[in-house]
Amino acid sequence: MLWETIRSTFVSVVAPAGYGKTTLLFLLIAARACVGDAVALLGRRVEPAPAAHFIVIIEGEHGEGSACRKLKKSMELLGIDDCALDRIILIARKAVHIGSPEWNE
Repeated sequence: MLWETIRSTFVSVVAPAGYGKTTLLFLLIAARACVGDAVALLGRRVEPAPAAHFIVIIEGEHGEGSACRKLKKSMELLGIDDCALDRIILIARKAVHIGSPEWNE
């Protein structure tokens, strides 16, 4: 069965606002999405996710545009090619109000 071959990991990162949770998470996601060699991050070696696997992000704090910018910036900081974005599924659930800056994105 297909379900028998699917392996996944669920991670919950919890800390007060401003402690760098999103920054760390997006750097780790970018490193795991990499399609090349392992990436060095904070003195650790982060191996890319196996080929043909997707990384799903359910983001509740930032809007879609903001989360995409943070992810793209993380990839730039780590020197990861944009083609890694094909391995990421982003679901942003922040409420966006009509006329807000997020609405105009």
